[in-house]
Amino acid sequence: MNCILKWITRSLIIALPCLCSFPLSAQAQPRWKVARDGGITWEVRPGDAHHDHIEMSGRRVSVIVDYGVRENGSLSLTRRVAFPSLRTLPNDKSGTLSYVFTDDTPRFFVEGKLAGKEVVTYSGIRGKSC
Repeated sequence: MNCILKWITRSLIIALPCLCSFPLSAQAQPRWKVARDGGITWEVRPGDAHHDHIEMSGRRVSVIVDYGVRENGSLSLTRRVAFPSLRTLPNDKSGTLSYVFTDDTPRFFVEGKLAGKEVVTYSGIRGKSC
C-alpha cells in the first residue's frame, strides 16, 4: 500500500508540471456567451465549425437534437425522436420506437420556395423549465 502511494505521488510530481506548461492558445476558446435574457448566444465567425447536442425528455417522448455549423457556414441539424413507452419487448430500452430526421427533412422554405445556400451567423438558446 505504501509503495502504491509513493508511486502515485511521484507520478503526479512528474506529470503535473508537464500538464500545466501547455500554452493558453492550445486550450479551447469559449464560443458561448451568457445573454441578458438568461440564455446563451454564439456569434458564428466564417470558418468556425462546431457541433453540439441537446437532450430533452418528457413523459412520453425524448428528443436529441444534434446541431452545428459546418466549415462553409451551412447549418447541420439532426433530430432523433424516441417514444420510450412504445417498445418492441417489455423492459428492453434499446427496442424503443424512434425516428431520425436528417438535414434534408424537413426543409426550410422562404416565401413558399426552398431556401438556397443559407449561412449561419448567430445561434442562441434560451431554455425554460416548467
